[in-house]
Amino acid sequence: MTNEEIINRIVPIVQRIGIKGVTLKMLTKELFLSNQMFYRHFLSREDLIEQVVKKLLFEIKSNIENVILEESHPLMKIAKIYDAFLSFTMHFSPLFYRDLRKFHPTLNISFEQFKQEWVSTYTLKLFAEAKQEGYLYENVNVTLVCELHLFRIQEFLDNTSNNNKTSYMDLFSTLIINNLRGTLKNQYQYIFDDYFSNISQ
Repeated sequence: MTNEEIINRIVPIVQRIGIKGVTLKMLTKELFLSNQMFYRHFLSREDLIEQVVKKLLFEIKSNIENVILEESHPLMKIAKIYDAFLSFTMHFSPLFYRDLRKFHPTLNISFEQFKQEWVSTYTLKLFAEAKQEGYLYENVNVTLVCELHLFRIQEFLDNTSNNNKTSYMDLFSTLIINNLRGTLKNQYQYIFDDYFSNISQ
């Protein structure tokens, strides 16, 4: 078994139960490895967790960058990037975010940096582009829109009871589509409506 295969096996476990519950005993049992074999692959449990988080961040960044390359319309880029980001974050139990902040501050910094990069590098630039091209109302504060969306998403994901009861489509519709429609001029609101309709089928 390679390091990559081990990481791929552990990713869904970390997503489901968080980081704290991923003990060395559980890892060796899940992977059918002795302690000695485990340490041939990784320096420590923390080393494995770090590589898992880095892999997850790499995957979501790659997905977003593919959207940027493949889609030409700024509004469709915005919709697809929010879709990719929200889909990624909802795969994790709220325990993951709690454990990341509490037990792995360095990794949490990387995750927070990614979220800020997501706002500043991707969504903010695309909103500015869409506004410049005349899709958004002139009085829309694109910086505030991006920051509020990120805050609302994270606030929701941190709430265990919400995360367990709400479907992805309901969340995407309420937090993203309905809010984004309010920034668009009337003649362009169909773009987000059509996108949501397509992914709902």
